[in-house]
Amino acid sequence: MGTVTIRNYHFPITFSHKGWSVKIDEDTSFFKMKDLKVKVRIEVSAESFAHSLAYTYAQIKQSQAGNNVYSFLTSAEREKIYTDAYNEAHSRYLRLAKDFADRKGVVEYSFSVNGNLSDRFFGQNISAAEKACKKVVEYIDNNLGDAWKEFVSSVK
Repeated sequence: MGTVTIRNYHFPITFSHKGWSVKIDEDTSFFKMKDLKVKVRIEVSAESFAHSLAYTYAQIKQSQAGNNVYSFLTSAEREKIYTDAYNEAHSRYLRLAKDFADRKGVVEYSFSVNGNLSDRFFGQNISAAEKACKKVVEYIDNNLGDAWKEFVSSVK
């Protein structure tokens, strides 16, 4: 299970876990029964997926260009090879990632949590925010799975 550590926070809290982009917003009203109520939005970031695969593809192409007979290429020529490969791969992977993200959809829900007693005494809700992040990570682990691995295996 992944961990999210909060030392000092401001809402919204954003992080990524197993390919899922998470945004947690505070939804606490003035009259509240729990220390913290949050709204959660979980989705796949198609742009992030496309960038990661295109970056790797371009790195491989650039290293292949430097390791073959034409290794006398200048750094500007190698950079052009990298840029061309990245742009080509990015547009291809972005289409695939957008389709994948559409199939996965967006998960939105809200819940409330209590912090520990010492935080309540000092009027803070840092421990409640940590608990909220841990609950979201557990939700992803138990219900949504590893979107990154699933996307990479679907691209192969």
